[in-house]
Amino acid sequence: MSRKNSRNARKARSRPTRKPKKRILIVVEGDRQKSEQIYFETLAQLLRSRTAHTAIKVIPGRGEPQRVLDVCLTQSKKNDYDLICAVVDVDQHTTLEKVNIQARKVGICVAITNAKFEQWLLWHVKDMHGTQNNIKTHLIDTKLLRGKNGKELSHTFPVKNYPQAIKIAQRHWASMRFNRIGPPPSSAIPCLINYIRDNV
Repeated sequence: MSRKNSRNARKARSRPTRKPKKRILIVVEGDRQKSEQIYFETLAQLLRSRTAHTAIKVIPGRGEPQRVLDVCLTQSKKNDYDLICAVVDVDQHTTLEKVNIQARKVGICVAITNAKFEQWLLWHVKDMHGTQNNIKTHLIDTKLLRGKNGKELSHTFPVKNYPQAIKIAQRHWASMRFNRIGPPPSSAIPCLINYIRDNV
């Protein structure tokens, strides 16, 4: 083997192998460009690094948990994802337990917040819980939510405080898991964040 070929062979051996690209789909309850979608899109940007080989797609389910799961199922037929996660609330949804069972059977993760997504948002700034009206009012009064009925995430919302929110969520529900309804207040969103962090 010539010196040139020998050098090329050594370079090829020493070149790090590229990790296969992970593909993650997050389907949220809210409408397009409302707080849930904007939160997870911003979070995805924070969690990615320059060398990451992870594609995170966030789309609105625009409805209650069954509708969100239906969107997950439709998307799973179109694309091959490493993780599909439905992000839903307990709220007053009567279909939630049925959705959980159906999702588990097909390998879709469900990250449930009890009672509403606003509880998870509040934990970015304060370990407080109470009625959902009180939580939402606090988020609007502190200008963290804006728009009609406080459905939009403020540009100043501190998404970067997600580690604090995770710690608070863990205090409230130490055994959190996907596809489970935790005690009020609780959220399984840290399970999703940890999956993303482990795979970027």
